[in-house]
Amino acid sequence: MKRLLILAAASLIAMSAPAHSLTWSFPAKKGRQQQWLTAGIRGTVNNTWLLNKNMQQDKNMKLVPSIGFSGGIMIGYHMNNIMAINVEGLYSTYSQRYKDGEQDTITWTARTDLAYIEIPILLRFDFENYKYLEFGVRLGMLQDARYSYTNDLFPAFNYSNEPAKDPVSGESHFEKKNTALLFGWGGGIWGNGGLLISGGLRFTYGLTDIISEAGGRGQDYMMSDGSSKAYTPTHTATVGFHLIADFDIGWFVSSSCGRNHKFMLFSH
Repeated sequence: MKRLLILAAASLIAMSAPAHSLTWSFPAKKGRQQQWLTAGIRGTVNNTWLLNKNMQQDKNMKLVPSIGFSGGIMIGYHMNNIMAINVEGLYSTYSQRYKDGEQDTITWTARTDLAYIEIPILLRFDFENYKYLEFGVRLGMLQDARYSYTNDLFPAFNYSNEPAKDPVSGESHFEKKNTALLFGWGGGIWGNGGLLISGGLRFTYGLTDIISEAGGRGQDYMMSDGSSKAYTPTHTATVGFHLIADFDIGWFVSSSCGRNHKFMLFSH
C-alpha cells in the first residue's frame, strides 16, 4: 500500500504543470454535456472511536481519544462543472484506547486496533474558489483486529497485539464488513487546473454493529460493579483532517450531431 501511494504521488507531480494562484478554472466547455475524469490520492489523520453505550456508562472504564490513519487513491467522474462521483480505495486503521475508571482500584490500560480496506462511494460538489462538499457511503472489509492490555498489579496477565479471535474456533471477534456514512468539506490549498491540493474535514459514522457472534454479539454486558446490562451494538466513528491531491486526466467530447464520442487528455 505504501509503494502504491508513493507511485501515485510521483505520477501526479510529474504530470502536473507549475501551479498558479487559486482561480476558478474549467476545461473548454461543451455545454451541459461537459464531462471529465480525475484521479488523486487521499490521506487522513483521524480521531477514531469504537462507540458502545454500555462501555460509555461503565464507571470503572474510560474511553480515551485515539488516533487512526487512512490513505489511498481515487478515481472521479465529473458529470458537469459542479457535480462528480468519486470512488476511493483506502487502507484505514482504527484504534480505541481504554483506561481504569474513577472507582477502579487497579491501574490498567487496554486498546483495540482494527484495520480495514475501505471503498467510499461519494457524491462531490465543487464550488468557486475550489471549495468542495462531499457525502456518501463507505464500505469496509476487515483485514486485522488485535487487543492489547496492561495492568500494574498482575503484570503476568499483560499482552500486546494479540489477535482478536476465539482461541478455539479461530473466528474473529469483529464482523468482516462495516458500512458507514461519510460527510466532508474543505477547500483548495495549492494549485489550479492540473494538480490541485486541498484540505478539509471528514466525518464518518458506522451504520452496522462491528461485533461478531464470536465477540459476544447479543450477549448481556457485565458492568464492572457486577450488574448486567442488555447488549448494545458497537459503531465506528471518526473525525479527521483530510488531505487531497487531485489531477485532471481528460474530458469526453462529442461531435455537434452527438453521434461521435471520444476521450481527450488534458494538455496541462
